[in-house]
Amino acid sequence: MIPGELKDRIELEAKRRGISMGSFIRHSLEQELSRKAPLSKNDSFFGDQQVFSGKVPGKDSLNFDDVIYGEDC
Repeated sequence: MIPGELKDRIELEAKRRGISMGSFIRHSLEQELSRKAPLSKNDSFFGDQQVFSGKVPGKDSLNFDDVIYGEDC
């Protein structure tokens, strides 16, 4: 559902452009989804600056269940 005030704004803008409300919504969504949004500096995953610099066994990524849960999982 589109809130009433937003729907009114969409209808006015679509009418101003001489297109249907559906066409305006599709065009607006396409523009928004095609933009490359910058990564948020507040994103906990991408904002993490900690780096593990110790030695890492080479095959842990292949046997991660054993590493995380133990060999008897």
